Amino acid sequence: MDDYLFAKLGGSMAVEDKKNSILIKTLMRLFSVQAIGLGCGFLVHIMLAKQLSPAEYGIYNFVFSTSMICALLGNFGFQASAVRIVPQMISDEYETGLKKFVTFSSFWVFFLSSFVGFLVFNILIKLGFTAEYPKEALLIGIGLTPLLALVKLNSGILKGFKKGTLAIAYESSLKEILLLGVLLFLFLTSVSFTSAQFFLITIFSIFVSLFIFSFFTLLTLILRVKEKNKIFEKKQYKTWLKISFPMMLVISVQFLILRADIIMLGILTTATEVGIYSVGAKLAQAVTIGMMVLNIIFSPRASELFHKKNYNGLRRLYFKTLRFQAGFTVLLAGALALIAPYIIHFLGVEYAYALPVMYVLLAGYALNSLWGPIPFLMIMTKYEYQAMWLTFMAAILNIALNLILIPHFGILGAAMATVIAINVRNGSALFYIFFHGVLGSKKEYE
Repeated sequence: MDDYLFAKLGGSMAVEDKKNSILIKTLMRLFSVQAIGLGCGFLVHIMLAKQLSPAEYGIYNFVFSTSMICALLGNFGFQASAVRIVPQMISDEYETGLKKFVTFSSFWVFFLSSFVGFLVFNILIKLGFTAEYPKEALLIGIGLTPLLALVKLNSGILKGFKKGTLAIAYESSLKEILLLGVLLFLFLTSVSFTSAQFFLITIFSIFVSLFIFSFFTLLTLILRVKEKNKIFEKKQYKTWLKISFPMMLVISVQFLILRADIIMLGILTTATEVGIYSVGAKLAQAVTIGMMVLNIIFSPRASELFHKKNYNGLRRLYFKTLRFQAGFTVLLAGALALIAPYIIHFLGVEYAYALPVMYVLLAGYALNSLWGPIPFLMIMTKYEYQAMWLTFMAAILNIALNLILIPHFGILGAAMATVIAINVRNGSALFYIFFHGVLGSKKEYE
């Protein structure tokens, strides 16, 4: 009997070891791709800031950030809902539904993001922002918006297929690698472009390529899905929109929390100040690599465990992710804080005020990592509406703090507003989940 139990225990331990080994390999692969992308992005923004004046660099970042928030609104949350819906369809062997979902979401995202981009950038033109931001740059932003939205959608669907490496590559890493290639080519050929419009056109061309390649990658994956249930009900369209809408609000407002600083500085100050702030913000953003990688792994696994009512497994996954996330982020933040003065010195005295911005944001991101992947836990379970309202309130807080702090503290005030908003949102979300959700001790989650 003892031998039997020992054999069973040994078998269970072997299975657990195998799972841990697969998880570690997945983590390392995703980390490598994300690290390459963020490393290239780190160099891209250093080279862009060196190549452009603070004003031109500010124009580039303001237009790209505005396009991104328009793209996320136009994405309508399908990027996130795909991570939840696609695995369930694959598990149910529902090829027909999967094709319908991809087709419907793609058309919806294209038309909505095109409309939102056209509306927002035309408002900026009508309000006279062309005095600070050239009309040509704002028009490029209109065309860039639907491309950003569609690439993000394809990335979300790839995550649903548990192709996290490809998702990261298409969504961010390849963009940074290709843009770095352009910058290196210009450097080696001694060709100098000092206009933000040139780099906006370059990034537009890059996203055209990324959309085409990601589309064909998805097509090959969809064709491999087995068909078991061919019945499709039109009411599923309404269900998808119902699931996606709160996710759209959560993700777009979450991005607004992180980029309200650049947008509010663009509205309240000058392109030069936006450029100086963007250097500190972009360099500090490198510290979020651990959170990005772990969230890509966490989201589909959390959705699957919740769908199977494996709440203990979900709790274990959450706290394991939190430990990895917090440890790595705090260490990386410390390392970046040490090398930051040397980077700013390389860029030149005109970017000197970016250094305190970087320090404030690094401290804020390190603190934020201690909350764990709480927004993704809420979205991937049944708390998307609660996440929506918490994120919405945090965005209002961020905008209000920007309006109050920027006139008094300038670009440092924008950094302070971002740090306060993201930590208030995630701290409140964790408090809610502990007392009302799957991390707590409610009877329905035992």
